[in-house]
Amino acid sequence: MINIESFALSAYSIKDSTRAANSQGFKRETPTIFAIFYLTTIVFFLIFLSGQSYAESNSVTLTQFGVENLGMADQSGPSSANNAINQLQAGINNSSEATQVNGTSDSSIKHLQIGIENNALPLSQDNSTAVHMEIIQSGTQNGSASIQQNSTGSRGLLHQAGRTNIVNFLQLDSTYDQAIIFQQGFSNNSATNQIRNSYSNMLVTQFGSSNMASNFQVESSHSSIQVVQHGTLNHSITAQQDDPYGRIFIIQQGDNNFSNILQFNGSNNIGTIIQSGSENSSIVFQSGTSYSTAKISQTGLLNMLSAQQIGFSNDFAIIQIGTENNTGILQDGDNLSVDILQLGALNTVSAEQSGNLNRAHISQQGVANNHELSQSASNNFAIALQSGIGNYGSISQ
Repeated sequence: MINIESFALSAYSIKDSTRAANSQGFKRETPTIFAIFYLTTIVFFLIFLSGQSYAESNSVTLTQFGVENLGMADQSGPSSANNAINQLQAGINNSSEATQVNGTSDSSIKHLQIGIENNALPLSQDNSTAVHMEIIQSGTQNGSASIQQNSTGSRGLLHQAGRTNIVNFLQLDSTYDQAIIFQQGFSNNSATNQIRNSYSNMLVTQFGSSNMASNFQVESSHSSIQVVQHGTLNHSITAQQDDPYGRIFIIQQGDNNFSNILQFNGSNNIGTIIQSGSENSSIVFQSGTSYSTAKISQTGLLNMLSAQQIGFSNDFAIIQIGTENNTGILQDGDNLSVDILQLGALNTVSAEQSGNLNRAHISQQGVANNHELSQSASNNFAIALQSGIGNYGSISQ
C-alpha cells in the first residue's frame, strides 16, 4: 500500500523549492480582480461537469472561492459504484483532497483549480475498476499529486496551463490503465510513475520552455511511455526496469533538449528518440535485455549520442544530420547490429562490439568526419563509407 501522506509531502517539498526559486513572489489579487474571472470560472466549471456520464449513486460537488480554502471529499465503502466527486477552487493558496477507495468502480474524480499556488494533494483512487480522474489547473505555481492503485481499466488525465506548475502522478499495481499529462506554459515539471502494472500506457505532452518530464515504469509488462516536448530547454528522463515488451517513444523539438532512456532487465523492449533543434543530446542504456531495439534520429546542431547495450540480440540504428554530431556506441552480447549514418561536418563515430554474429554499417558524408570500429569474436561484418574532406576510418576485427 502506498503511503499517501509521504507522496503528498514529497510534492509539497518540490513545490516549496520552486517557490523559493521564484522569491519575487506574486502580488495578492484584490477581490475586485477575483470577481472578473469568477463568472468565467463558474461557466467553465459547468462545461467541465457536463462531461459527467456516470449514473451517479453518490455525488459530491464542492465549490470554493477566495484564499487558503481547504476542501475534502471522501467516498469510501465496500463495493461502491457510480460515485462522483466534483471540485472547483478559484483563488490563492487553496488546497483540496479527494478519495475513492474500497472497491470503487465506474466512478470519477473531477478537479478544477484556477489561480496561484493551489494544491490538489492528494487525489486518490484505490482498489478500483474503470475509474476516471481528471484534473485541470490554470495559473501559476500550482501542484498536483494523484494516485491510482490496485485498479483495472482506469484513466488519469491532468492538464496544467500556466507557469511553474508541478504534477506527480502514480499508478501502482494496476492493469490496462492510462496516464495522460498535458502541460502548457513555462517551467512546468512532470513526474509520472507506473509500478507493477500490466498493459498500461503513459503519455506526457509539454508545450513551452524549460519543461522537464521524468517517467518511470518499474516491474511492469506490455507497457509504453510516450513523451512529446516542444519548446526550449526541455528535459526528459525515461526509464523502464524489469519490463517485458516495454515501449519508449520520445519526441523533442526546440533548443537545448536532453533525453535519456534506460531499459534493463527486460525483454523485447524498444526505445526510440527523435530530436530536432540545436544542442540536443541522447543517452541510451540497455542492459540484460533480449530482442531490444533503440533507434535515434537527430537533426540540428551540436547533437551528441552515447549508447550502451549489454544483452542478447540487440539492435541499434542512428541517423544524425547537422553539424558537430558525435556518436559513441558500446555493445556487449550476441547478435548485435549497428547502423550509423551521419551527414554534415565534424561528425565523429566510435563503435565497439564484442560477442558473435555482430554487424556494423557506417556511412559519413561531409567534412572532417572520423569513425573507429572494433569488433571481436566470430562472424563479424563491417562496412564503412566516407565522402568529403579530412575523413578518417579504422576497422579492427
